Amino acid sequence: RVSPRKRVNRSLSFHDHSQDTAPCLNVSLQQSNVTSVNVLTGNHKQKMLWAVTNALREERMGMNHELFRPCMSVLFKACQKLWLTKVAIREQEGSTSENMLALAKQF
Repeated sequence: RVSPRKRVNRSLSFHDHSQDTAPCLNVSLQQSNVTSVNVLTGNHKQKMLWAVTNALREERMGMNHELFRPCMSVLFKACQKLWLTKVAIREQEGSTSENMLALAKQF
């Protein structure tokens, strides 16, 4: 025999917790905004890798070149640091990928 279901009063099951959790959400959003300035998002990392790879290809350094990986690592870190610290670079006209490619070509 199957036991009967326990029922919960609707007033108890749909209690509005938004007032209880709102301060916590605001703090976590503020913390995430602070960290997002210091770290590239996954999408921006992919775009930066694309830009660095294309900049190295224009210098005749393909992915099979023996110095490609060390150069890519150094160039990526330098471009990432500049991208995150210089607001003017991020706010230029054009797409993000174009701006990242121009930044990588400067080196």
